[in-house]
Amino acid sequence: MPSRKLLTHHIKQPVKIILFHSCSLEELLPGAQASNEEQLAGYVLSTAASTYHAAGTCKMSDPSTDPLTVVDENFVVVGFNNLRIVDGSVLPLLTPVNPSATIYMVAEKAADVIKQQNAAKK
Repeated sequence: MPSRKLLTHHIKQPVKIILFHSCSLEELLPGAQASNEEQLAGYVLSTAASTYHAAGTCKMSDPSTDPLTVVDENFVVVGFNNLRIVDGSVLPLLTPVNPSATIYMVAEKAADVIKQQNAAKK
């Protein structure tokens, strides 16, 4: 757990912004009532949020060589015939940027795999 000093260090540092003369500069958050380290730490702890995106929760691998595999290379859940997982959970690690484009790519690949399998059945 980070120290309170680390959490609160920059919160009350003044930010110099050039504003129009008609605008006033006032602190909105955390507000003037949060003035000591304990109040600032409370503000940080109650408002901080994660930008967490799930990844790696449904391991994609070869089930014949890896007993921990959840999803095979065709996006099929091991032990099921018609259940697929096509989302960020099949990624081994989260990308360093927003995962949207990567998830679209995974979905496009899964669509190609499903089309190929359906064509082979005909």
